[in-house]
Amino acid sequence: MNASGASVTYLWVCVALCAVTGRSEVFYKKSGDGVSMDCTDADGGKDIEWKHGKDLIGKITGRTGLLSKGSTDLARKAKINGIMLYISSVQASHSGTYTCIGHDATKKKVTVHHSLHVMSVSVSPSDTVLSSTDVTLRCDVGGESKAQVQWIKSPDVKPYGSPVTLKSVTLADGGQWTCVVKEKGKVLGAVEKTLSVTGPLVSPTEVTATPGGDAELPCSLPSPSGLHIMSGGWTSNYPSDLQFPGLARDASGLRWNGTKLRFAFSDEQLSTNFTVTLRNVQLSDAGEYFCNLTFKDGKSLRTKLNLKVGKGKVIVAPGIQEITAPLGGTADLPCTHSGSSSPRIVEGQWVRVPPADFRLPMLMISGAEGLQWNGTDVLKAKVTTSDQQPSKFNIEVKNVEHGDAGMYICTLMFEDGKNWNTTVMLKVEEGAIVAPDARPSDSIQFWQKPVLLGLALWIWIAVATGSLLLIVLVVVIASVQCRKQRKRKAEKNKVKTESAYIRESVPMQEEFPKKKSERRPRPGMKERPLPPVPRHQYKAMNRQ
Repeated sequence: MNASGASVTYLWVCVALCAVTGRSEVFYKKSGDGVSMDCTDADGGKDIEWKHGKDLIGKITGRTGLLSKGSTDLARKAKINGIMLYISSVQASHSGTYTCIGHDATKKKVTVHHSLHVMSVSVSPSDTVLSSTDVTLRCDVGGESKAQVQWIKSPDVKPYGSPVTLKSVTLADGGQWTCVVKEKGKVLGAVEKTLSVTGPLVSPTEVTATPGGDAELPCSLPSPSGLHIMSGGWTSNYPSDLQFPGLARDASGLRWNGTKLRFAFSDEQLSTNFTVTLRNVQLSDAGEYFCNLTFKDGKSLRTKLNLKVGKGKVIVAPGIQEITAPLGGTADLPCTHSGSSSPRIVEGQWVRVPPADFRLPMLMISGAEGLQWNGTDVLKAKVTTSDQQPSKFNIEVKNVEHGDAGMYICTLMFEDGKNWNTTVMLKVEEGAIVAPDARPSDSIQFWQKPVLLGLALWIWIAVATGSLLLIVLVVVIASVQCRKQRKRKAEKNKVKTESAYIRESVPMQEEFPKKKSERRPRPGMKERPLPPVPRHQYKAMNRQ
């Protein structure tokens, strides 16, 4: 064979091979996705056969169009339409080589090979875990693949191999992870997985309170828990008579369960905030407090804080101010800090020693509004403050009673951690006069004067009302008596009239006696003769 003949033969072999092998494709799909494959260059009007490895998926007879399927689960799930093969939801077991055998328009045999690699990811022990848990992420690629498998944490582009183990996960480890399959720098497939980290419980390491005041014990989760919280609450590490509230789950959700003797807490459904407030703090309350949550799988989160009472550097105002208020009047309790060079005030509060039966307001920073009174649970009929941002921190106690007497302490806390306080001693006396800045003026209405004047006014009103009621009662009784007398007189006149009438009618009856009715026969009947008079009556009549 010459060179030209060899070239022609080589060309025909290449054309024939191209026609026989067709165009092959490689698919990377995540578990659950669908995939479509075609039998390139095959004639849909002729016989077509699809196989997965050596297992028959289905065969279409060209002349009749009849489809005969294989016996595997994949064969029952797959759909063949002409030269197309479609699998709706791929699984790891569907990975492998798919072969299509058919014929082209020239009746030449066509064979097409496709490769399917199903990607699946998993997280152990779970994709929702507590902080400080060890987590392993796996990415499996089905079938024989030489591609590179990596994990990438968004937005960090640093790649990790597969599997990747995270030791003692934190909140920063949570988020979206992506399994990427690459070959020669080209991304062939990617599967995303979200890792949710619950916790840790967040609370300050230390809380400082003043005797007789309130101590807020913060405890919260950074975000809502993906795990089911079953129980939890606050405890301490030393014997105490405190009755701590606990967490319990009912039909409506997670709520506090306990009595509000010395603890204040929310009655709403809980999600992330488990803060409580300890009222009337005593020196014996100092110590460590623990906030804990228990989840459905038995695992738990815990945090602790240290409560200090009456500790820290305190700036004490010189002397104790004494305020005298009248019984039933209003007492103005001053609290003014004139140190303009001091650090910024971040919070404050009023407390009474011993504790009062009513709530006293607190100072808190409220966003852009700055320092504001927080008096949502303060009885405003008893204690009032300014509704605007205060320049002074005075409060007014209204309707002063003997039980309101005692020591009141105003405490201001600065951003550098230091405290400033002033003490006011309130005395309550009957008929006493308030300090000049709170003394009632003559122009004040009479109901704002001392209680004795008010008592006299009420006595006068009571006497006047009683006299008026007595007069009305006498008039009513007299009216009733008059009506009764008129009624009796009318009844007597009626009886006399009836008696006179009877007396007048009797003589008339005697003068005109009623005639006896004569006996007359009935119509159409003859009058019967009288019966004969007896003999003895007849003789008597003749004698007359």
